[in-house]
This record gives sequence, structure tokens and C-alpha cells, in this order.
Amino acid sequence: MSTALLQEQQLPAFETYSVSDFRPALEALMSQFNNLLEKVCAQQESSWDETVAPLSDLSRKIDHVWSIASHLKAVADSEELRAVYKTLSEELSAFYSAVAQNKELYSRYLAVSEQSGLNASQKKVLENKLRSFRLSGVALEDDAKAEFKALNQKLVGLSNRFSENVLDSSQAWSLHIVDAERLAGVPSSVISRLEERARDKGYETGYLLGLDLTLYLPVMQYCEDRDLRKVLYEAFITRASNQGPHDLSHANEELMRDIMDARLRKSELLDLASYADLSVQTKMAESPQQVLDFLYDLHEKAKPLAEKEFVELTAYAKQKFGLAELAAWDVPFVTETLRKERFDVDQELLRQYFPLPTVLSGLFEVLKRVFGVELEEQEGVSTPVPDARCFKVLQNGQALAYIYMDLYSRDGKRGGAWVGTCHKLTEFDKEEPLLPVAYLVCNFAAPSDGKPSLLTHSDVVTLFHECGHAMHHCLTKISYPEISGIAGVPWDAVELPSQFLENWCWQPEALEFLSSHVDDKESLPDALIEKMMKAKSFMAGMQTVRQLEFGLFDFCLHHEYQKDKTDIQGLLERTQADISVVPVPSFARFANAFTHIFAGGYAAGYYSYKWAELLSADAFSAFEEEGVFNQQTGLRFRNEILECGGSRDVGEMFESFRGRMPSSEALLKQMGA
Repeated sequence: MSTALLQEQQLPAFETYSVSDFRPALEALMSQFNNLLEKVCAQQESSWDETVAPLSDLSRKIDHVWSIASHLKAVADSEELRAVYKTLSEELSAFYSAVAQNKELYSRYLAVSEQSGLNASQKKVLENKLRSFRLSGVALEDDAKAEFKALNQKLVGLSNRFSENVLDSSQAWSLHIVDAERLAGVPSSVISRLEERARDKGYETGYLLGLDLTLYLPVMQYCEDRDLRKVLYEAFITRASNQGPHDLSHANEELMRDIMDARLRKSELLDLASYADLSVQTKMAESPQQVLDFLYDLHEKAKPLAEKEFVELTAYAKQKFGLAELAAWDVPFVTETLRKERFDVDQELLRQYFPLPTVLSGLFEVLKRVFGVELEEQEGVSTPVPDARCFKVLQNGQALAYIYMDLYSRDGKRGGAWVGTCHKLTEFDKEEPLLPVAYLVCNFAAPSDGKPSLLTHSDVVTLFHECGHAMHHCLTKISYPEISGIAGVPWDAVELPSQFLENWCWQPEALEFLSSHVDDKESLPDALIEKMMKAKSFMAGMQTVRQLEFGLFDFCLHHEYQKDKTDIQGLLERTQADISVVPVPSFARFANAFTHIFAGGYAAGYYSYKWAELLSADAFSAFEEEGVFNQQTGLRFRNEILECGGSRDVGEMFESFRGRMPSSEALLKQMGA
């Protein structure tokens, strides 16, 4: 095998890795870990330096190699990589379960935690480690331990299959049309891309529609052909299900039940009533009831506004288009038409002002003004895929971290946007620390027709959101891998920095340098910015209620689920009936493609978006009071939140930054409620 993966480097040499290298590299590292574990458990005396630190560093190396495999599977999927990933994910699950259930190791960590001389970060690492041991079943009898371990392995495989089914179902469906009249209303730039897609797939004429969001969403927003919108909507909302026009081999119904059964059984083995009870053990929220109270309280405040907006939208649809009933596939189209008419804000016109190079330059300027850092592109650097770019994060000329950005949608790439960890800040026995390295991934439309990628304002917000995550990882000063950057941060607080950074996308001072018309290079006119500001809270109530629907379905499912009794689709429909203001058609199967909760780490945790949004809105209100580019305020946020990673209680960090505990007032103001 090639040993390239075992040669730790600041920036991975991606071009030297092959799929066949991952298994031997990881198995070699796991073998080293097990040998070290045996020595640690034979020590007469345990200590931080001799027990915890060596195991932590070797675990970090395993995580690093696995991060490369996981990232490549997400951005450049292949059958060969899928097969290797499936095997390795199961082996790693068994490996980590065995470590976390090792009673002797647990007793060693417990002994170290009771020693004097530990610093605050070391105490936090041990607190988290000991909790992880307990939640992994270290105290269980041998038979129960084996069952718990088997459940973890099973869940890894089920989650992988769930996400693969969503990807395959999404990419398998397309609709070829030859009549351009059916695309009336769709922007010419989108039509050109649909035409180009048809050529790429072997069609001599016509247009090829698909479920990639960069093509699906603008058609749903602008296409005047209601029947075509319904066809598209049905294909999208039934992905990976036994409904709609999809291959049943991609259906996720059985996988969803199996995932929920396994999660419930894990909870039962730990004497917890539900998986929601297990989930909150590592969250800011102290109990399932606190989460439910938070979500229902927010819903009570948001639903009257949402209902008012939907009544208004329905009346407009009847008056403007003669629609007696506003269906789900009408909502994006009617909303966009009303937005344009009321505020004279055309999202496609705005797109012309946000070419990606200008947006990136503007983003970097915001980071410089707020956090005092600069980003510098690294030429000639090996990248995970040809489209990706590498940027160095610097302060006063000193390197702090690196970010790989992979921003364009393509076949074989998972949908959505996310940030992943490649390296964490590491200073174990190193003269030169290993700096943080992050992967930042989006799915924007690629450059075409000789023009750069043109972003919607929503795309700009997405880029800022993900960059907030990246800054959380990159600006950490905590060099203990378990609590460095995003690591160790409660899941319901991890969205704080990301949602916080979104706010600058709406500031006139920032929009001046975030925008530049693709043709005449002029920034957004003040009049257009003013219209954007007026339209900012347009339909905010409906958007909030939609997120609450997702959050409540997720949490209620994991709180109430009973094997062989709970109907997942039925629970979703009851939640929608109680929460949503938009009628949902009977064929809709949203849950079947809800990768966040069935394959993405947000199980009984999707509420985190709203929980963290409350924190982020309140945090940004400090800048509204002190100046949106007040660098003292920015550095205070950096020092008290970003640099601390998972080393401190989030409530304490927030109070240190804001001078008080969080309030919902700023969030309600942003919603217009």
C-alpha cells in the first residue's frame, strides 16, 4: 500500500491518495491505537501526559484519515469508494464502541480526572470523555454491551444507505421537454443551463429539468406552467420514497423504521425513555420538555403572523392568477411574484450583482473588518477535487488555518452545504503546531456562457453561514482535539457562529463591497438595497413555521417513537396539520429525504437551528448597538466564542460576550413578530 495517508502533513497531498489506501492506513492506525491502549491499561499510575494525551493524539490521526475518506465520498462519490466506505465505517464503529466500552480505560480516565494540577481545558476534555463512556454503555453487562455495539454498527450502515438513496433518487430523475413555451417566465440564464444540461446528457434539442436545487428552485419560483410545477414538486417531495415517479429500490421507508428501532433500543439499554432523552445529554437544553416548550412557545408567537401571510398570499393568487386554491407547488411561484410586485425586488436581477469572485472578496473583507483576519488563496496546492480552491487564514502575516472551498454543484456530489474538519489545532510535542484545516462545501451553479457563477442573495447567505462554521473551527485557540474549534460544542449551539455571520449579508455597508454587477461592475444601487431591506422579513412567519415543523417532527418522532406502533409518515402528517399553514398533499414524503435527522447528525437535534438563531440574533444586536464593523466588538466575539471552541459552557461564553444571558427579543424583531 501507499503510506502517503500515514504521513501527516499540514495540507494533505490528495493527488497521492487512492481509494485502496484508506483501509490499510486506517487499520494500521487502529492497530497502533490498540497496542497503545494495552500499554496504558497496564500502567501502574495514570496521568494526563502518559494516559490521556497519547491516546488523544492517535485518535486524532485516525479522525484525520477518516475525514479525507468521508469528504471524498461526499464530493466525488463512486461505487468503489462507496464499497470501501461501507466496510470502513462499520469497522470504525466497532473500534470506537470497543474503546468507549472499555471499563479499565474508563477507570484510568476517572482516576486522572480526580488528580490535581489539571487546567480548565483538560478538565473539560475529561468531563466530556467520561460522559461519552457512560453514554456508550461502559457500565452495561457484557451481553448488553455487545448489543449496543452491534446497534452502533447497524446504524452506520443504515444511515449510509439512507443518504445514498436520497442522492441516487435525486440524480436518477429528470424530465426532458422540447416545448420552450412550458418554461415561460423562467429566467434566460436558467433556461440556458437546462439546455446545456440536455446537451450534456445526449439530447440534441430541448431542456432537461432535474432535482438539483440550483435548477429546481428557480423553475419552481418563476415557471408560469402550473402543471409543470406540480410535476417537479411531486418528483422532489417524493424522493427516496414509495410514492411518485421513483425507483422503489431507492425507497427509504424500511430504513427509517430500522433507524428509529435501533436508536430507541440504544436508549432503552441506557435506561432512558427515548432517543430524545439520550440526545439532550450532550446539548445545552436540559430536558426534552425544555426543547418542546421552546419550540411550541416560538410557534405560538410565529403562527399568527404565518397565518396572516398565507391568507394574504392566497388572496393574491386568486386575484392575480385565478387560483381558487393555493397548492404547495404554487407557493414559491406566487411568493416570488408578490415579492417582485410589492417591493420591486427581482431575485434574478439581484443575481447579476453577486458574481462569486466579488462575493468571496466581500466575504473576506467582512472577516478582516470584524475578526481581524485575512484569507489568501494558495496556488499550486493539491485539492480534493479539481474545482476546489485552498485559502490560508492569516493575522498580521501569520498563518492561523487553511480552508478548502468546493462551491459548485456537480454529479456525484451530495446536495446542500456544510463544513467538515480535516485537521484540528494540534500542539502535541510539536515545535510547529498543526494548524486547523476545514472543508467548506456548497452547491452553487457553476460558471457558464463565459460568465462567473452568479449567486442569488440566498446563496450569499449560505456562503456566509458556512464560513461562520469555518471561522469557529479555524480561529480556535484550544489545542485539545476533543474541544478544539467546533469539537465538543453542544449541538444546539454549534449553529451560533454560522447564523451570526449571516447578518452581514443584510448590511448596506457590507453590500456595497459584496456586490458588483457582472456587466457594468456597479455595486447594488442604494434604492435596490432599500427595497431588499423592506423585503427582508417578507413571509418570515411562514419561513419560521416551516422550520418549526421540521424541528417538532424530528423531536416528537424521537421523543414518542415506539417500535411497531409509531407510523412515521402519520406522525409527520399530524405535525404538519398542527403546525404548518400550507396544505400538504397526501403524496408528499418529506421525511424520506430528511438526511439531517436520518443520516446527518441532527437526530432529535434539528431544533438547534432555531435555538442557535435566538443566540445569534441576540449576539448580533451587540453590533447593531456598537457598529456593524466595530472591530472591538468583533474581537470580543472572537475571543469569548470562536477561540474557546468547546472548552467552556456556552451560556457562560455568551454571557461573557453579551454581558447578560440571551433574550428572544432580537429574534422576534428579526421575524417581524
